[in-house]
Amino acid sequence: MREAATGIDYSNGLVVSLDGKCLYVAESRAHRLLRYRIAGDGTLSDKRIFADRKDVLGASAGEVDTPDGVRIDRRGRLFISLYDGGGFAVIGSDGKLVARVGVPGPHHTSLAISPDGASIHGTSVYDIPGGGYRGELYRMRNPVPE
Repeated sequence: MREAATGIDYSNGLVVSLDGKCLYVAESRAHRLLRYRIAGDGTLSDKRIFADRKDVLGASAGEVDTPDGVRIDRRGRLFISLYDGGGFAVIGSDGKLVARVGVPGPHHTSLAISPDGASIHGTSVYDIPGGGYRGELYRMRNPVPE
């Protein structure tokens, strides 16, 4: 085991591109998604901001949009759970917002795409007064089917 990257402000969800050449990492406290190039030997280089809350994630006034879990579909689109953002966002491989989907619950941590691409499964987390959390799972039609 070896350290592959440093200087990430609360690294969270991550996913490798379909061609295996890029690694996307949710940098939660900075409210953005980073992209690294993956070399043939597995080393990372060319760190850059791929998507951030104000330019891409579609945040409106008062929204925080903390990226959490990240998945990729067969078309290379990134599905990003928004811990503080009301649901999830879909970002195209070009870095542009494809869709923003509201989901019940204040926090969203993870999501999955069904094998046929038709459904999204995700998690919603609720704060319990006095401490603790309560979680739920949701299932919905994929808003951007393949």
